[in-house]
Amino acid sequence: MTGDASGDTGQGVPAQEPPVLDVVGETGAGTLDASGLDAGSHAPSGGTAALPAAPRPGGRTPARVRAATRGAVPALAARLAWGVIDGEHLDADAEDLLDRGIGGIVLFSRNLRDPGQIRDLTAAIRRRASGPVHIALDQEGGHVVRIGEPLTRFPSAMALGATRSEVLTFAAAKASGEELHALGVDVVLAPVLDVATDPRNPTVGARSFGADPDLVARLGIATLLGYRAAGITAVPKHFPGHGRTSLDSHVASVRVTGGRVALASDLVPFHAAVGAGARIVMVSHIVYAGVSNGLPATLSQAVMHGLLRRELGFEGLVLTDAMVMDAVLDGRSPAEACVGALLAGADVVMPLEPQRMVLPAIERAIADGVLGTRRLEATIRRLDHLDALTAADAERHVGNMGAPEGSGASSHRDVALAVARASMTLVRGRRLLPVTSDTSVLLVEQPSERRSPIEDDRGSASVAAQFRAVLPRTRHVAVEPARAASLPWLDAAARSSDLVVLATRDAFLDPAAPALVRRLQASGRPVALVAMRSPWDCAALPRTDVAIATYADVPASMQALLEALTGSAAFPGRAPIPLERPQPAPAVS
Repeated sequence: MTGDASGDTGQGVPAQEPPVLDVVGETGAGTLDASGLDAGSHAPSGGTAALPAAPRPGGRTPARVRAATRGAVPALAARLAWGVIDGEHLDADAEDLLDRGIGGIVLFSRNLRDPGQIRDLTAAIRRRASGPVHIALDQEGGHVVRIGEPLTRFPSAMALGATRSEVLTFAAAKASGEELHALGVDVVLAPVLDVATDPRNPTVGARSFGADPDLVARLGIATLLGYRAAGITAVPKHFPGHGRTSLDSHVASVRVTGGRVALASDLVPFHAAVGAGARIVMVSHIVYAGVSNGLPATLSQAVMHGLLRRELGFEGLVLTDAMVMDAVLDGRSPAEACVGALLAGADVVMPLEPQRMVLPAIERAIADGVLGTRRLEATIRRLDHLDALTAADAERHVGNMGAPEGSGASSHRDVALAVARASMTLVRGRRLLPVTSDTSVLLVEQPSERRSPIEDDRGSASVAAQFRAVLPRTRHVAVEPARAASLPWLDAAARSSDLVVLATRDAFLDPAAPALVRRLQASGRPVALVAMRSPWDCAALPRTDVAIATYADVPASMQALLEALTGSAAFPGRAPIPLERPQPAPAVS
């Protein structure tokens, strides 16, 4: 990624990123056509739509594509995919993947141990790679991160939404980006630009900036610019929006009805990101009735070419979401899905674990002419341009390549704490505050669990130690709501306390949570609900004496919570989603 080893050397590295990319150098709508198909040439809408038939290639093969494909079809196919490696070091399989010319490596927790090991791994990846390779990961903040301490744990996007501050949002993204850049990462799979329209969404939640499209757009732009200032390419996701669903596309096929009218507000943040010069946009696997021709967006030319390219004017790289998710593997193999996404207009697919079966399928699609030459030329130019921009970033930020703990980590923690303090939201119960240090507290904590595959297996650490440091008479129990009945002493513990604090993590998704709240209320003691992820817990659960939204359970958020609880700080945050129970959402099925 520090250079373009296999691209067009005639392009060079631009001194300044242009606001609009000339990706093909031709004019006319056909220039960005994914495969020569008309937008309406998909299968009928009844049932599961079939992929469009492969067109026959026609016309003269451009010299760039001839050069790129002659004797090097496997390398070109690999460049159109981002894959994974198994462990903390390169094994023979990983080395072979890099020898093939894989376009990107997506890192997960299994690859990451500590800053030294991560730096060694990213350096080894680049040394071994036969061409430019991007190194990417999910490091959104809040509960969706791949690298924990000693990197700074920043609050979630929704915490930033509660601050309404573009200044804090830019600062958080820049600080996080500087730490990632110091480890050799060049792409962050963030920000989430989904508008949190349905608060029941099990996978978006606090990952979104909020329910106001304009707020999401403003903070999304601030995030893009903050990462760019740190030399990191950000990836807005999940186009054209995942916030209108009550299902998780990782584990279910998801369909949104309502057509373009329903989708209009979801497009606002992505339109803003394109205008701000986003280099990459990630497309979701959602089926948008009346828009995506019955197909997941990643397989729909109407979405990727019609909406993203033609209507929004995006000329950067189109990246798919992970192609191992159930929403796209609905009667399709990973290989079929990946080739279908490339045909529909994606530049790069993320097969992840099934990469070994996907790469030969992409090779065949290139060799047999299924992927048209004009389409390949456009993608190659976009890839080359991104590689040049990334190389320029590396040149500008070479001085930041020290250890994260030595490159502003202390000030970065100050940024995280400033965000956390500004986000603290008191939903109700001001009359019962502040809590004094001699108050006896029963802290009932809902443990962290993996509710969506996007979350890390390790979960979040307990907040008990931070509570005890400030409120020393705190007794703590971590219990899943469904298992609370097995703790007969819980009732007596609540009755003998001055205050019961129920700290939740998306408890609205747990059908046993309301019963736990009512049980604690039966003690007769005041109950304070602290929603440590989605603030929707404050609306969905039985009404408690106190309700507070922290939007994250990171150390900075817990410090800010305890400061506000004890009266040494205020609750300046405002919930960025409505905290009233909505009517059932008829636009989602």
